[in-house]
Amino acid sequence: MKVTAKVQITLEVILSQPWHGDCPASQVAKQAKASAEVRVNNLLRTSHSEIRIIGKPRVKMVVADLNEEEG
Repeated sequence: MKVTAKVQITLEVILSQPWHGDCPASQVAKQAKASAEVRVNNLLRTSHSEIRIIGKPRVKMVVADLNEEEG
């Protein structure tokens, strides 16, 4: 007898990309979704082909540190 189980989990990907201060939050969210999906897919494709993304990425929060100097 062969038994197979499918389990769904939620991942959190924290991105600290150098978005410019005047970049709209909507653009940050759009780019963050795409970047997170690419990172996770690349990680899984190279090491765990039996794991895949099945849902759409969702941005929960965009935080800007306005005191951080740009450099």
